[in-house]
Formats: sequence, C-alpha cells, structure tokens
Amino acid sequence: MSIKSLMADALPLNRKEKFYTGTVFPAIVCADNFAHFNLFAKLLPGSPSFTIDPRPLTTNIQFFTEYSPLHSFVGASKARMLEIPASNETPDVAIIIDGQPDRVLIVLEAKVFDAANAAELNTQLRKQEPFIECVRKSVGVKRVFHAALIPEGLRSGHRGFEYPVVTWDALHGAYAAVVPDNYFLHVLGFALEGFESLRSTSNQNRGANADGMLSGALIEQRYKSGSFDFLSMGRSGGLYGPMLRGDIETGAWRSRLYEVRKGSEVLKNWFSVAEFVALLARSGVVVGTNQIGDEEQNARCGDPATTPEGCSLVQDGWTESRSVWCGVCGRREQGPLENAQL
Repeated sequence: MSIKSLMADALPLNRKEKFYTGTVFPAIVCADNFAHFNLFAKLLPGSPSFTIDPRPLTTNIQFFTEYSPLHSFVGASKARMLEIPASNETPDVAIIIDGQPDRVLIVLEAKVFDAANAAELNTQLRKQEPFIECVRKSVGVKRVFHAALIPEGLRSGHRGFEYPVVTWDALHGAYAAVVPDNYFLHVLGFALEGFESLRSTSNQNRGANADGMLSGALIEQRYKSGSFDFLSMGRSGGLYGPMLRGDIETGAWRSRLYEVRKGSEVLKNWFSVAEFVALLARSGVVVGTNQIGDEEQNARCGDPATTPEGCSLVQDGWTESRSVWCGVCGRREQGPLENAQL
C-alpha cells in the first residue's frame, strides 16, 4: 500500500484548508522538534534564520494554527492585551519566536484548493492587521512577517498582490531532501500533483445569481432605513447554516461581504434580507455598532467620498485612545473623535 493507492481506494484526499494549515504544515515545518525550521524561514521574504529551543522548560517559540483572539483572549490574559480587534479574524498560522535578538511574529494566511483571487486574499490579510497590531503592542513584538501561503498554481493569478508569498511547492521542495520519509510531506506532494483537478472552481460561478456585494452592517443599516433595493442575500449553508451562525457569533457579519440580489425567488443558500435582520435581533446582536468593551466608544468609520480605493462601503468602526479603525479598508485615523468621518 502507499499514500497514492490509499487515496484511490480508501478515503479521498482531504481538501479542507484547515487540514493543511493545522496538520500538514506543522508536521513538516516542525519535524524533528523544529530541527529544520529554518528551511521554512529561508522561504519567507526578509526573514532571518532562527535558533529554536524546543525544550518545554526553556523554549523560545509559540506555534499556533487557527488562532482565534475571541476564544484565546480571556480572563487575566485579556486584560494585558491592547487594542483587541473588534472582529475575530483568525490567522491560519501564528508563530512567535524570542531572542533573535528581538521578539518576532510570523502570521500566515494559507490557501490550497480555494479559488480566492488576489483581491479577496489581499482583503483577508488586510483584515488581520488589527490582530497583528494588537500582538505587536501587547507582547513586545519588534518584527513582523505577514505572508500568504499558496500553491504555485494560484500564484500566476495573483499579480499585484500586496503581501509576500511563500508557495506550498517551494515548501515541499525545501523539505524533500531533509525529511524524505515524512508522511505529511508526501500527502502535500500528492495534493500538489493533483492540484489542477482538485482546485475549486467556485469563483467561476460566484456571483452568478447576485446583483452586488454588500457588508452585513450596510445591509442591516439600509434595510432599516427603508431605502434598500435588494430583497434577498446569500451565504453558504443558508439562513440557518453554520457559516452564517459563525458570522453572527463572532461579529464577523458586520464586515463580511454578502451577495445581494433584487429578486425574491427562492434559490439554494439564499434568504430574504428581512429574515437576516430578524435573525440578528433574535440572536441578541447589538446592531449598528461594534461594541468591544465598556471603555471604548463607537464611531462610524469610512465615508464613500473619502474612503481609500478598495473599500467602497461605509463600515462600523470603533475608537480607542482617539483612534478610529475601519475593519474593511484597514484605515486608521488618529485624532479627536469629532474629527473622524462619522
């Protein structure tokens, strides 16, 4: 038997990204107790080499996948974290390394078979900037390496991408000679070999039923204003699916872009805007604001006339220490609250 034969007559290959970021990536990069970590570091643009101490009592590394500020910043630890993000943007990989000579943070957003384009991936990484800023200010990080981890097969479609890129193919090549019998290295190799046949084509069909894309906050605001032209909206899994439930539970619904349409006919995964707003109310959501703490004030950030290119929507924002943050375009305005775009 082999990995290839098992994929053919047992379970098919797992295409979920969390499998690659949460299992495959650490099993390769952390192989032999971090002995080969610098093979990855060499692929990360601008990164130095690191001396990793893997011994639990003296270690200098934290290695997390699917890191959720919402579920991690609790109790006493929450009190020491500064400028906690209002939204729960979860980095696929978050690594802190001490003594190089400064404390270093590595944050990765990974794609494998997802058909995300450059603009979507730019937006996703941009939304992680508040998390990075929070960590930088709270735990003394001096250097940050923020990058995308994607297959070479996706890279050609990411011209003009704003962030550094590491490819899964380069990662596989770097470790092949050092850990040739690593099980998960071969799983990655199998995935890369079949990339063209396994990659998602959802982007080709995305928006086929839509008349536009709007954030949840803007949908809710305009619907309540009585001047909203769109009757229905879409989310994978529909109104009561796990995706929309997760959006509401984490607060991500405010900045997430949803497909909207003027028609009201019933389509799979689509539901009425009225049902969405009613679901927010039943879920106990405080709408029209991003409340993140008793001491923070809430402000409206982003004016269609002044918002930077790439963010065309008025979004909920929050202010702390006279700083207004837009969770979509990443714009931060320093100064008195009364001078911000409200």
